[in-house]
Amino acid sequence: VEILKYFKSRLDESGYNVVSTVVSTPAYFTIDQDHETALAAKLAGFGNVLITKEPVAACVYYTREENLKLDEEMQVLVFDFGGGTLDISVVSVERTLNDDEEDVKKAAISKAATINNITVNEYIGDNFLGGENINDELVLYFKSKMGGKKLDAIDDLRLRLFAEEFKIKLCDATADDYSKTFSKTFAAKGGEEFPFTLSGYEFNKICEPVFKRIEYLFNDPVVGLFRKRGADEKTLKTSDIQKVVFVGGSTRVPYIRDLVRKLCPTAELHFKTDADKSVARGACEICVNKDPNSGVSSMVVMGAVPLSAGIRLEGDTFHRLLKKSEPIPCSASEMFTTVVDGQTNISVQVAIGERPMFEDNIYVGELTLTLDSHMPRGVPKIKVELAMDEFYAISVKATDMASNKTVDAKFDSKYGKPSQDKIDKMLEDAKKNAAKDEEIRNKAQLYSTMSAAVDQLDKLLAAPTTKLSSDDKTHADAVLQTSKEWMAENRNNWALDVAVIENKINSLKEEMEKIYRQIEAAMAAEKAAAPGEPVPEPEMKAEDKQAGRETL
Repeated sequence: VEILKYFKSRLDESGYNVVSTVVSTPAYFTIDQDHETALAAKLAGFGNVLITKEPVAACVYYTREENLKLDEEMQVLVFDFGGGTLDISVVSVERTLNDDEEDVKKAAISKAATINNITVNEYIGDNFLGGENINDELVLYFKSKMGGKKLDAIDDLRLRLFAEEFKIKLCDATADDYSKTFSKTFAAKGGEEFPFTLSGYEFNKICEPVFKRIEYLFNDPVVGLFRKRGADEKTLKTSDIQKVVFVGGSTRVPYIRDLVRKLCPTAELHFKTDADKSVARGACEICVNKDPNSGVSSMVVMGAVPLSAGIRLEGDTFHRLLKKSEPIPCSASEMFTTVVDGQTNISVQVAIGERPMFEDNIYVGELTLTLDSHMPRGVPKIKVELAMDEFYAISVKATDMASNKTVDAKFDSKYGKPSQDKIDKMLEDAKKNAAKDEEIRNKAQLYSTMSAAVDQLDKLLAAPTTKLSSDDKTHADAVLQTSKEWMAENRNNWALDVAVIENKINSLKEEMEKIYRQIEAAMAAEKAAAPGEPVPEPEMKAEDKQAGRETL
């Protein structure tokens, strides 16, 4: 907080009015750490704070400066090699193309393009490997060529500075040809001089220990990025990487690019000479585009719902309220009602996933709303609201519209955004079971239609204005009772053939049409018997004529 306060005070002193802020955090930061970072920025006086990941900011920068074309879905490896650390991230890009699709595809990024989501899927790194390790190898080499000369602390420091300058100029000189050489003389204290000459090949050989540590992070069979995973975890292959972007000053070492090209042979490589500024510039780009007052809206980069979020309904089905890939923060609400007469405890169970049955998704949590009075089923109006914030935390609220009584709960980000392995497994399961799930969805809709029709008939026969002869009333009651029993027996029978359910619905509709005609005939006869007194029409509320609210 204190560091950010210092930055804010300097900005204030310089006359800057900060209206929007983006803070980039390392890929390995957890959502909780991101939340704490955002809070620190707010406590320091920064407003409208957004957290973005450093690999995400780098991708945004490269779309602008390096003609990095992002398709609707792709995997991008971000290789961030700085002075003291190495971070390797694999990010997935989901991008929406608007109306002018062909023009968008031809552009690196355009006003018609929205990057809905850039998510860090994989991360591996070494917090003790960077450009300074290359300098270490050079210093050791130089000392080995100085005839055993002992250097004091000052000369030792001067040799390290010499190694840094030598490295930069050698890399510039040999960028296109490792056979080229670079020469420079180190002058020790006392006037003694040590000339050094290295070719690009010799430099690469000296730095081999560093390069092997990089290869280890990619290919080690136990921890490497491309290691073989277990059955419940998707293995990342080199062919999955479509683009590579380079971040950090140490990526200027020519062999680093050749090494990554060897490790990701099918990927398209992107690098800039000022790669060490790419994260900062990308964060600035995101900041400008996210503020509506900036006048710039050439791209939108935002988080998105990783898996649909919804609740359990009657029949143990999963009802989605927040759909996958919807930009966050977001919220949605719907009206629901009760299943049985006199129901007072309303359980709202929340899950995330893409399967039609609640139990096939990832359980999040639940809350219970207690109604103050006993009412017939279908009468209470329960409003359920679901929301996801920018940190993937899920909030749920249930309100009894009659009493305005409300209960709510919040589940932190580990529930809203589980591990990438769990997300991938859920999506893979949904893909494998697509045909089966579609059949279940169709049956769930049919059962809902049947249930609504039964409720409609029940209310009709219970209405005081409904007139039927004794025989017709007995028949209508039998139709209702038979239908209720059939629903009780088959409501959760997902093995039942669709045609059987459809036939049952059609049969019930035919019976209901017959009952309507009988009611009209009975009312007409009553009216004829007493012509001076108006007889009310059978009253059906609009909500009774429709499919009805879903039941909790």
